[in-house]
Amino acid sequence: MLPHEHPLLTAREVAALFAVSSGTVLNWAKSGLIPSIVLPSGHRRFPATAIVAILTSQDGHAEE
Repeated sequence: MLPHEHPLLTAREVAALFAVSSGTVLNWAKSGLIPSIVLPSGHRRFPATAIVAILTSQDGHAEE
């Protein structure tokens, strides 16, 4: 698969979508509340399809 078929978002981009801080997004990821991929550099990226699914779910946001 080509990389653009499964875009990844940064913590800052996810934070903007949920109207929270990037620190909150990282805490959610570390707690397993939202899926993330840890890059070799240690930075996290978030699958766009999973984030959109959470945004459009029944409650519309991740629990903190």
